[in-house]
Amino acid sequence: FVLGLCVCMSAVDAIPSGSGEAASSELPKSSAELKIVLKEMMVRKGAMEDKIAMLTEVLESTPAGLNGPLVDREGFPRADCDLWMVRSNRGERVRLINDHKQLMKEIDKHLEALHAAQRAEGLVQVQNGSVVVDANDPRPKELTQKDHLAAECQQLPGLVKVEMVTAQSPASIAGLIADDEIVSLHGVTAESSNVSLARIAETVKDHIGKKMQLVVRRAGKMHVLELTPKHWHGPGVLGCKIVLCSSSK
Repeated sequence: FVLGLCVCMSAVDAIPSGSGEAASSELPKSSAELKIVLKEMMVRKGAMEDKIAMLTEVLESTPAGLNGPLVDREGFPRADCDLWMVRSNRGERVRLINDHKQLMKEIDKHLEALHAAQRAEGLVQVQNGSVVVDANDPRPKELTQKDHLAAECQQLPGLVKVEMVTAQSPASIAGLIADDEIVSLHGVTAESSNVSLARIAETVKDHIGKKMQLVVRRAGKMHVLELTPKHWHGPGVLGCKIVLCSSSK
């Protein structure tokens, strides 16, 4: 079982190193094309995160752990674990983490392009909302990127619910409050593959010191917030307690 983790286990193994980078510097022009590309990227992102979590779990179950020495106190190779497996899985995990970071940069780039394309096309659609955009109405030009993102996420089910927010924490500074329902956390939604708190934690960890866009449902209205995970005087990097919504389980 342990050795099997060093061979092909999922679609992510078919992705070569550095594949997070776009094959071409030219992005698709239309919002429809960009959505297709983004959907494919999110599938790859989920596969990477699943395997990173799997490799992490296996490595942490060994005496060597994620970063422990591979030699004993006398300088000899340690005999309490499979050193070949540990080296192989450590190397694979580092490669996947680097590829994941590159892929996240491409996802961010494509999300910006999608919002720009939607503004140009006047394709903001709000179902049962207070804003309805007509292609012939000049108002779409005045809508912000946040308006488009909020409209796009309005029909999404809840991803996580905020149970508590600590004062002066990164979450509090971003504007999160208790009972907020986060429907999109920097592209991760309840409709993403294999949603879990561990996967959400990986996404947050990848953005320490960087801005993340959150789409929040609060009292039936959509809000787009910018949250920057960072180390502060309290525990964690967010300063809030979240639980998966029933739609994400």
